[in-house]
Amino acid sequence: MSQKIDGLAEQARVTSSFGVAAIAKGEPLEQAMQRADKALYAAKENGRNRVECADALQNVVNPLAPQWIGRP
Repeated sequence: MSQKIDGLAEQARVTSSFGVAAIAKGEPLEQAMQRADKALYAAKENGRNRVECADALQNVVNPLAPQWIGRP
């Protein structure tokens, strides 16, 4: 599906990818945002123009680690 956007060159291509995460009870917002961000990167890696859901909190091995984990 495509739609012309005024002011955007005709040959320009726009994609939309989203990463989403449900916030668990008592989960810090920053941690949920990290999981959503990791899901966003997965959406981009898996073909763009898609939505990826973050793993549930119980699948995160060490939520305090600086790198984002929880997805293979």
